[in-house]
Amino acid sequence: MKPSRGVWFVSLATASSLLGDQMLYAVLPTIYVDLGLQPYQVGILLSANRIVRLVTNHLAERGSRRWSLAWLLAVALVTGALLDIAYAMVTWFPGLLAARIVWGVCWSFIRQIGLMTVVDAARERAVESHGSQAQLGRAMGFYSGISRMGSISGNLLGALGHDLIGFSATLIIFSAASMLCVPLGPW
Repeated sequence: MKPSRGVWFVSLATASSLLGDQMLYAVLPTIYVDLGLQPYQVGILLSANRIVRLVTNHLAERGSRRWSLAWLLAVALVTGALLDIAYAMVTWFPGLLAARIVWGVCWSFIRQIGLMTVVDAARERAVESHGSQAQLGRAMGFYSGISRMGSISGNLLGALGHDLIGFSATLIIFSAASMLCVPLGPW
């Protein structure tokens, strides 16, 4: 059984949101000197979003129960897309660190809402077709596979884009691509 439209849309929105973030993992360790950063600052920048998620994952779970999922997801996706522009324009460590922390908050919400959407869609399909938990496993696998294509694309296309058109230009293109996919999330 193929995934529902909601699972497709949230998977694609999630994938597009990862482009700029994943580009940083591929490119920042090689160009940090050009940005005026120190090696230890690169490590802090690349881990800051993960560290902040220790707190914000709980916040996202609570917020998702309280407020509209469509609204929260749209805000997180738009903010995430705008952060790609921040990465392209800001070259001082405190500004980049702030952007990475905000990205960690955004990713907590994007991931939480994406997973909730998949669970809800799989539950509906299982009820409609008198199916089992296999529906959930397939839907989660699909969501993970598609959303991780954003990771792979961000790494590969980010590195190629950096080499061909530059760091900032690639991030701005990724921001535009992410922004175009924002409506998919709330739909």
